[in-house]
Formats: sequence, C-alpha cells, structure tokens
Amino acid sequence: MDVKNKNSFTFMNFRKAGLVITIVLVAAIFLLNRKDVTLAKQDNFELNAVSTTGAEFKSVIHLHNPNLLSSTIKIIDEKFSINGIQIAQLSIDMSQGIPGLKETAFPVSVRFSKEDYYNAVRNDSIMPEKAEVLIEGEINFENLTGKGTIKIHQTETIAVKDL
Repeated sequence: MDVKNKNSFTFMNFRKAGLVITIVLVAAIFLLNRKDVTLAKQDNFELNAVSTTGAEFKSVIHLHNPNLLSSTIKIIDEKFSINGIQIAQLSIDMSQGIPGLKETAFPVSVRFSKEDYYNAVRNDSIMPEKAEVLIEGEINFENLTGKGTIKIHQTETIAVKDL
C-alpha cells in the first residue's frame, strides 16, 4: 500500500509542477509581448517623374518591433504636403506580419500630378532649390496583447527638381 501512495504522490507532484511551469511560461510570453511597435525612421526619399503628367514620391518606412513574438501591421495611412500644400495621400491595408526583436523596412510610394507638385514648390513663379515635405499620418498594428497606433509627424527637406 505504501508503494501505491508513493507513486500517486509523485504523479501529483509532476502534474502540479507541469501546471506551474505552464502558467509561468504563459505569463512570461504575455509580459514579453506588451510593448508597442515604433517608427524607427522614414528615409530614402526619392522624387521621380513617372509620365508626362505624373510624379512619384518614394520612401522607406523602418519599424522596430521590441516584442518577442511577431506583430501585424494593419494599415499605413500618410499624407504628404510640400510647403504646406497637400499633394498626395497614401492608404495601404497591409495585414503584414513583422518579426519580433527586429527592425523591418517597408518601401512605400505615392503618385501625384506634376501640376500639384509645381503649384506646391513654386513661390511667385520662382523655383527654389529646396522644399519642405511634411509627412503626417498613422500606422495601426496588432500584437499578442492588443492594438496600437504609431503617430507620424516628420519633416524632410528635398531638392526641388524639374520633372
């Protein structure tokens, strides 16, 4: 009879230990995946003509995911203004996963008319050498613990060129 009690007692200890380990692991995963994804930078700006009447503005968005597990970028929504005049809007419904503990880059581009570009950069019919580009918007993401939004407000100076 002592042998049976000893075996069942050992089985119960293993079962309790397994339950404790499982709870600790779930808590650790939850605690290590609570941080928000952040915008590291948006760079590599390019302005190019794409047709006789159209132009394209390219850039690269760098996002940092500090979590252990991956997060999902749901929507990128940005507005581009040159010298205070909005020339384009970018709205991408991505649902793209990004790995944890890494920086991920997304190339983005937005097209607009050359006429809008020239109206924004000209000042009293004079073409300046540089123009200020304002990028405003937000990036929505999801991770294990919920949802979040990255606010974007970035100003860049670009060389004005004849498209």
